[in-house]
Parts: sequence; structure tokens; C-alpha cells
Amino acid sequence: MTSLRFELTGPAERDLEEIFFEVEERHGLLVAERVYDNLLRTFALLADMPEMGRHRPELWPAPCRFWPTGPAYIAYRSDVRPIRIVRIARASRDGSRFAPR
Repeated sequence: MTSLRFELTGPAERDLEEIFFEVEERHGLLVAERVYDNLLRTFALLADMPEMGRHRPELWPAPCRFWPTGPAYIAYRSDVRPIRIVRIARASRDGSRFAPR
């Protein structure tokens, strides 16, 4: 039986889908699939080493941590198991996407 290493919140699932389709539209299906696979590998890496990311209180209070990957930031909770991917956003975008609601 395989245990779940990470989980995505509803907003993070929508972010992942949005990123995939945005990249596909701009760069094609193969690039979009590579970006998607890279994000999934990064989620698994964070699950293996959850303390890797750093706290960014200006974006979201602890216990959220942030990890850059390519042109995106991943916001995740390292204090729960499995780790919880909270949001994913392009680094060039306004950090308000990370604001807790």
C-alpha cells in the first residue's frame, strides 16, 4: 500500500491546472507536461525534506513555507503529514495570491 506523500488544497489544484493550461497555450503540450511533472517531483522532494522551504511572513504567516521552482513559488504546510501544498503561483505575479483567506 502506497502512502500519500503530499496533498493539494482545492486552490492549489486549481493553480496547478491553470499553470498547465497557461504553459500549454504559450509553449505547447510537451512543455506543459514537463512543467507539470517538475512540479509533482518538487512536491515529492518537499515531502521528503519538509523543512527545505523558508518562512515568508510577508506573504503568509507560519507555519507556511515557500519553495521556488522554475518561475513559480510553492506555498506549503510542513507541520502536517502528509505535507499540504496550499498554493502555487508564478513568481512574477502579485504575492496576494498567497494571502490567507
